[in-house]
Amino acid sequence: MSRSSGADGLRQVRGEIDQGLLRVRRSLDSFAPGANGGRADLAAAVGDLGEIRAVLTSLQLLGPARLVSEMRRSCEALAQGVLPDPAGGSETLTLALVHLPAYLARLAEGQPDAPPALLPALNQLR
Repeated sequence: MSRSSGADGLRQVRGEIDQGLLRVRRSLDSFAPGANGGRADLAAAVGDLGEIRAVLTSLQLLGPARLVSEMRRSCEALAQGVLPDPAGGSETLTLALVHLPAYLARLAEGQPDAPPALLPALNQLR
């Protein structure tokens, strides 16, 4: 897929992706230590992240798709209660939720997908 057609496709679905990321953010906020809510909200976030990953993969935006995949894995681990540091995991997910929209905005402007730019966020999630 050419760079411009990937950017065109991303621009067409960007609103839905942003809405999905907002729902994930809200779910994560409800899970945050000391907040009410919890694991059921994270299960919904896992589903939203799966849908976002599928859209990004279909657009052949493999860098952000990989980041969303790792975000999904971390969210699943939080939901299952298997992370040794839930507060740290929640913070790392929040940082990825800040980083991803900015990266997608650059792609929508026509810049190429540069997966190495996502490595710091990927490594933190792992």
